[in-house]
Amino acid sequence: MTLWFTGRHSFTVKFSKKYILWNGTTLISGGNLSGVIGKLKRLIIKGANKYIAYGTKAKEYLEYFGATPPKIHIGLNTVNTNYFQKSVSNYRKSQE
Repeated sequence: MTLWFTGRHSFTVKFSKKYILWNGTTLISGGNLSGVIGKLKRLIIKGANKYIAYGTKAKEYLEYFGATPPKIHIGLNTVNTNYFQKSVSNYRKSQE
């Protein structure tokens, strides 16, 4: 995937195309933050025109790699927790 995205990034630079980067990675789960991989991440992240992050920790990850904070938008990725709470409760009652 890294090679695929690197090729895409080269295309966007060569033909002046804009792209939005959608990120859910955090500094804790992000793997390599330095070295060649870190530099590649920085290049790709800094090259994006806008960003969508799953939450504040994903936003911090983007900022760490050089994303401009006003261009980062936090998108909510939620579910109806009441539905799942009731479903689990009903399932547990059926197992008794």
